[in-house]
Amino acid sequence: MRVRLLISALFLAACGGEAGPDAASETGSDAVPQVSPEAAAIPSLSTQDMEPLVAEFIDARIAKVRAEPRSGKAWQDLGFALDAHFLLEEAEDCLREAGRLDPASFPAAYDFAFLGTLLPRDADEVSARFARAAALKPSYAPVFARHGDYLREAGDLDGATTAYESALAAFDRYDYARLGLARTLLESDRPADIQRAAKSLEALFQAFPGDAAVTTALGQALSLGGDADRAASVADLHSQAVSAGNQTRVPVLDTLRADILSLSRSTASNFQRGEKKLRKGDLAGATVEFKRVLSVESENRIARVYLAKTYLGLRRLAEARAELELLLAADAVDADAHALLGQLDTEAGAFDAALAHFSKVYARAQLDDLTFRAWVTALGSKGRWEEAIFRLDEWEAQSPTNPEIGYLRAMAALNGGQQEQAKEALKAAIQRAPTHPMRSQLEARILR
Repeated sequence: MRVRLLISALFLAACGGEAGPDAASETGSDAVPQVSPEAAAIPSLSTQDMEPLVAEFIDARIAKVRAEPRSGKAWQDLGFALDAHFLLEEAEDCLREAGRLDPASFPAAYDFAFLGTLLPRDADEVSARFARAAALKPSYAPVFARHGDYLREAGDLDGATTAYESALAAFDRYDYARLGLARTLLESDRPADIQRAAKSLEALFQAFPGDAAVTTALGQALSLGGDADRAASVADLHSQAVSAGNQTRVPVLDTLRADILSLSRSTASNFQRGEKKLRKGDLAGATVEFKRVLSVESENRIARVYLAKTYLGLRRLAEARAELELLLAADAVDADAHALLGQLDTEAGAFDAALAHFSKVYARAQLDDLTFRAWVTALGSKGRWEEAIFRLDEWEAQSPTNPEIGYLRAMAALNGGQQEQAKEALKAAIQRAPTHPMRSQLEARILR
């Protein structure tokens, strides 16, 4: 049975509902679940290939652990440094050891739990970690809210509801937990839950009209409640707020995680690592790096564009679309967002929607090969062959050495009923790229 964060009921007297999300409060050691008695080994890391400042920082903390191997604080500090620099499994090992040496350390217990949400760990184990952290400091509302996020994403709506309500019991003005609870209630098919969510989201929207997540959730709640007119007006008000420069988001207020992430030498380091991983094709690694940048700099547009691209590459299409919609919420004519959404819609077979996006991209940005390919595909799927050939000419002017363009031009000419032009285009394509995989297919259709 999944471990739920029901322990908040045991600590309501300590929580009181008035303290801030990071208020200090400790419990007796007999209330804390025990950790593993097995000692951990010092991580074997090669820091030679790391950025110099990062290597110096991590080496110093490893040296501290070597000098004080029985110090829970030394292991905790090393774990935090590794976490901040995306060495998550090594960080997890260090924080497990920190908890063994100092079972009363809330920071180690909390980050150990949080790392469980980033790594492929058993869900019950992750929930048990959060329960242990919450027992150590039940007044720290983010420990409940983060668990709620984890459970909601896993589809455990009852568990997520309990977690968010526990966060609000710890800090009754915690808007982040209120938003999480409302989004969870929207997954219910009970009218009372939908109404409860809508009421809460209306209040959040008044405070954060520029937050795309609040706007989307409120629009969904109103639509489910049958108030389509109000849903449309909310969207308009959000656009007006964004146009006026109001893009304030509901704050997480997780000071501990913010402190840990600040140990990274800079968000620039995370960004640079993300770019490097993206170039090398390490999409999973790049995803984590760009998410870390956005956790500190939520308005970093380029990081969000790159994050959407990594999601696309990983076939996490819903998450890619969500990031792109955030970009459009901030700027309705964001060319990169429209280009990527056009690619998504083309792949989904929504060609009209794709072409609408591509029409907003044109002349605002230099298009890459993926965008041109998707645009030509969408045009061809709608039978707009002359326009497809026009876009191919534009594509070739930008990428004159791309061998695919000539073969696509031959295919477009053939499908558009231009047999002679198709033959000429195919001959030119073969001359340029005789071993291209499209050759045999088109030769059979055009030169027969």
